[in-house]
Amino acid sequence: MKKYAVILYIILWIVPLAGAQNLEKADMYYRTQYYAEAITLYQELLEANVGSSAYLEKQLALAHYKQFNYQEAYRFFQKIKTQDTLLSAEDYTAFAHLHRNLEKYDDAEVLLDEANLENLAALKQLYINWPRQQGSRENNNYRLHPTNIETQGKSFGLVTTEDGVLFSQPVHYKEDATFYYELQKLRKISDTVFSVSGEPALKGAEPTFYRGTPTLNASGSELFFTANASRAIRYNPKKAGKKKLSDQGVNVLKIYSAELVGEQWEQPRELSFNSNQYSCAFPHVWNDDVLFFSSNKEGGKGKMDIYYSIREAGVWTDPRPLHVVNTFEDEAYPFVVGDKFYFSSKGREGYGGMDVYEANITLEGERVMIDQIHNMGKPVNSSKDDFSFVMNDQGKGYLSTNRANDNGKDEVWFVEYYPLDTLSGVVRDELNDAPLKDVIVQLFMNDNGRWVLQEEQTTLEDGMWMFVVDPRNTYKVNFIHPAMFDLTVEVPNEEKLEERNEVKQRLKNVILIRKKIRIGGVIVDAITEEPIDGATIDLYRREGNNWVDDQNAVTNPSGNWDLEIERNDDYKLTVNAVGYERKELELTAIGDQPVRDTIFVDLRKLKLDPIVAKADTIRINNIYFAFNSAKLREESFPILNNLIDYLNKNKHIKIEIGAHTDAVGSSGFNMGLSRKRATTCFNYLVKKGISRHRLYPKGYGEKYILNGCLREGQCTEEENEVNRRIELKIL
Repeated sequence: MKKYAVILYIILWIVPLAGAQNLEKADMYYRTQYYAEAITLYQELLEANVGSSAYLEKQLALAHYKQFNYQEAYRFFQKIKTQDTLLSAEDYTAFAHLHRNLEKYDDAEVLLDEANLENLAALKQLYINWPRQQGSRENNNYRLHPTNIETQGKSFGLVTTEDGVLFSQPVHYKEDATFYYELQKLRKISDTVFSVSGEPALKGAEPTFYRGTPTLNASGSELFFTANASRAIRYNPKKAGKKKLSDQGVNVLKIYSAELVGEQWEQPRELSFNSNQYSCAFPHVWNDDVLFFSSNKEGGKGKMDIYYSIREAGVWTDPRPLHVVNTFEDEAYPFVVGDKFYFSSKGREGYGGMDVYEANITLEGERVMIDQIHNMGKPVNSSKDDFSFVMNDQGKGYLSTNRANDNGKDEVWFVEYYPLDTLSGVVRDELNDAPLKDVIVQLFMNDNGRWVLQEEQTTLEDGMWMFVVDPRNTYKVNFIHPAMFDLTVEVPNEEKLEERNEVKQRLKNVILIRKKIRIGGVIVDAITEEPIDGATIDLYRREGNNWVDDQNAVTNPSGNWDLEIERNDDYKLTVNAVGYERKELELTAIGDQPVRDTIFVDLRKLKLDPIVAKADTIRINNIYFAFNSAKLREESFPILNNLIDYLNKNKHIKIEIGAHTDAVGSSGFNMGLSRKRATTCFNYLVKKGISRHRLYPKGYGEKYILNGCLREGQCTEEENEVNRRIELKIL
């Protein structure tokens, strides 16, 4: 694990050297995780042509990788790749992770295959497939900015105070050697700017090789931090216990606490669950009496696991592991704010290196419950190492990361959580209110008076669009379609909240105005509403005082037609059809006026009056009666009303209302039924104001069958229905 490995720079594994040769010394430095010193010696040996160059280059690649200097590690890896150097499964795995850090996921997959690990499929899903699936997707609720906090290359986290931060800074620094850290107070000037030099936080405390990962209780009166257990610089097995070294000579990490007395921290005290045989590090205190930390004690799932201990009556309970959080790899830097639990891990789906994860947290009695763990995504995470995420309840915090370079140097970045807003809606066609496809929707942001394009989308069949925006900014949305007039809508920022909400509501349903209007519809018989095939539509455009022939159309068998006209011109439209009266309409320019408020709506169903002469017959097939009854069905009323309109316009016309039946049933019954139905139509027309002297009802029964269905059972229901009709004869 990255940070644990970094901390172990200053763990003193004092091993007696079996000689003075530099290669053995370099290997000892590498084994004891003094990677800076190991790199120096390996490089000197390589330049002096001492030993196997393939081995030295492999060790340099691994040591630079352990130092998180990914570019140098990759340079040496390229050299050993061409030399067919023998690599172990552990080497292949390390180099696979190196390529993940550089977002070379295809190469990383090949190297994982070479490692041939038992859980290969699961590892590839976590480390290769998952970041591929994420692509460039980002969680836009977070904004990150570098700070000026000086890490000298390595960050071990921080904790915020009222006037600044407590942060671990190097005390003894040398570029090519391992160096040590002490807690410092840095004064805050702004969210991203702090005092360049700090002052020791633990004045008078006994010196140590490393102090870091500080955390404070709610009142700021109790400090917890990580430090080395010993100040020993030589390893003597007989004195290991006395010098607080492990049985293997490891100067382990322990957690300490100190109380604030006045303005000074008292001498730090070691917590009871520490041990000389394993490390405890990265503490975080929650609700004053729950302490989270990481440890590599025996019995864990992986390398470093997260545990928690609860203080009861001043005594810390035996630590419990967070099983749902821990993996086969390293978990570290636990942190809680509100009901959210954050931690860093290398054993979950991630982009590369350590990633930060978020989960829900509750305390049920003495048990910490964690659920809904998920990767926080970009920009919080990157393919490099991202860790030590802290945040206050106002959504401001800090993150340590080495994303900005390939040399492994950590930086502290300011993190701001700001819940973003959405602008969304549907673009519709003014002609029919239908969703509009292929509209280019552009989002611009006002950047100090300059409109900067942020994003562009094209609507699909549903006409929908959506942008994620920062409500603190002012935006404008452009709607562009080749057949429509462009539309621009400006969206104010949240300072004008009421106006902003009104604009957002308008954007839910955007109507685009057509440059040209497509007019059309169906032409039908004014009485029967049957479509008229072959009707001719002639369109004339006004030029001065004259009408100029512009376009024409002919209806299809369904009576449909359409034409396209300019919005700002005047038109005249004539309709001619054989057997029907000529119709003429004037269409005035509509400009920006919505189409639905104009005469164009009437064109959707244009009715032509039939031209009739004495003895002509008009057959009506859509006047319906109840079964074996003379009672009119409701859907018959519109057709009868059409007949009333026609008779009112042609007051000289008299008609016979002839009712006909099919041949089903007795002829006597059918004759009586037809007479009743003719009388029903007669009564309806008279009731609506038509003079009875113009109407002559007559029943014909089954006398005039149209299609040869003369006997019951001879024909289908559809064929019999043809004979059930009303016919109007002009008298």
